Amino acid sequence: MQMSRSVLIVGGSGFVGSHLALHFRENYKVFTTHYHHHEPMRGVTSIPMALHKADWIKEVVLATRPRFIIYAARPRKNESDPKEMDLIYSSAPLTLVQASAILGSKFIYLSNAFVFNGDEGDYKETDAALPALPEGRSRASGENAVRARATQHAIIRSSPVYGLGPVRNPSMCDLWIKKLIQGETLELDDQQVHTFAPVEGLADAVEKACSSNVENRVFHYAGREPLTEFALGKRLAERLGLPTQKIHPRASSSKKNYSLNCSESAFCLQTEPLLLEQGLDLLEKQLLASRL
Repeated sequence: MQMSRSVLIVGGSGFVGSHLALHFRENYKVFTTHYHHHEPMRGVTSIPMALHKADWIKEVVLATRPRFIIYAARPRKNESDPKEMDLIYSSAPLTLVQASAILGSKFIYLSNAFVFNGDEGDYKETDAALPALPEGRSRASGENAVRARATQHAIIRSSPVYGLGPVRNPSMCDLWIKKLIQGETLELDDQQVHTFAPVEGLADAVEKACSSNVENRVFHYAGREPLTEFALGKRLAERLGLPTQKIHPRASSSKKNYSLNCSESAFCLQTEPLLLEQGLDLLEKQLLASRL
């Protein structure tokens, strides 16, 4: 069965998925999946799909015949429910991998830094995944399923990404900006360290992983500067001229460092990790464009 030059983005109505769809539609026929609601996008076809129904998943894959399947799904509400996380991050990807093998599609699995325990930081692609959190354990299980079953794959572990989200699924930055504009207090975590990065760069890294001749390996995507959510919020507010005095630190139980080292991946994919100021430049341009 011949595949078309198409991409299937599972979870395409979410923050990351919608940015991927907009990025890929320039060069590919883009299909996205949604469950309850979809985000209308010009040039993108959205298809309903339930991740707990294996037959439905297989039908969507066979109908779209994608060259690439990009898995960007995440829980919509029950983010602390272990069963929900296992379904989203582990069981459903395995079903998709099995369906993709029929067509020979390349499978791109989006993971994150929580597959590590956060004790060290500056994690490289070759470091052992030793998750301490339920989300990390589910994602690590998903990574293992992809490695074991997908003949062509790439696993991309990303630090938290920022940018503007779709209307139905606002990003963390959307929510922060809205609260500060309304004069509300914003409490942000000041214990977990991440290498936050702009979502546009992740979309670029995913496209390059799709087209790369380097198969079946792990890539990291991250920014250059390790910082906490609290520090990011302060820098964002300063850039946009919003009141920083309304931002307060929220302490968690212990300090953790989930920063990613992406030097090897950046070299392999020919991408450039951005400084925070460069990422905020991109976000500011998004805000200006949204007001036109």
